[in-house]
Amino acid sequence: MPCLSYKSLPAYAVLVAGGQGLRMNQDRPKQFLFLNEKPILLHTFERFYRSKLFSKIVIVISSSQKNYWIETCKAYDWLENRDFILANGGDSRFDSVYAGLQILPSQDEALVAVHDGIRLFVSTEFISQCLEQAYLYQNAIPCTIPVESFRYMNSDSDMEKQSHTINRNLVRSIQTPQCSYFSVLKNAFEQAKKELDYPDIFTDEASVLEHTGNNIHLCSGLPQNIKITQSFDLIMAEYLLNQGY
Repeated sequence: MPCLSYKSLPAYAVLVAGGQGLRMNQDRPKQFLFLNEKPILLHTFERFYRSKLFSKIVIVISSSQKNYWIETCKAYDWLENRDFILANGGDSRFDSVYAGLQILPSQDEALVAVHDGIRLFVSTEFISQCLEQAYLYQNAIPCTIPVESFRYMNSDSDMEKQSHTINRNLVRSIQTPQCSYFSVLKNAFEQAKKELDYPDIFTDEASVLEHTGNNIHLCSGLPQNIKITQSFDLIMAEYLLNQGY
């Protein structure tokens, strides 16, 4: 009997890149900052495209940034063959991912990988492992075990003084790509959108799946799979690129 794998199914990728990157204090969104003479988002897109794991790749981007992205692709010869689909980003991550899912063709037996456009240090092998885990367990959420200690605040107020220790052995740091069956994830987003007035409380796809009754399967993440959000991350990212990651 042949051994089935996720490769028997089509797979889609949704790269979310609609943020403004205000914490960077830069004159352009963080996904368009340059690393080794190339915008961060282009690094990420190239890794997904060259993996040859996806039949369709959606890039979710703010409408105000579309022309900049298209000009970037022209400069790097990525536009001629229309190697991606563009979707308009929303006011929240939830809205942006939902827009990306809606633009894809509905197909029950397909997998989808949702990834932060500012996480460029993913390999074909790592993406493949996440897809395989999703194929076997309905979804796959990559994570790492943190080395820091944690404390839980009583509230999110800037004036809050009360905090409590957390057993870090029970904590995981969550990454992307977060992979799932396409129909399951899209249905979860549609259900959450109907049930909640403010679906932007969801910070990732796992939280949406969990809200709609799906069990979450954690899988191994990568230490180098950093999310570039602050200026120091750019220094680390440049080092990782120069080291061949």
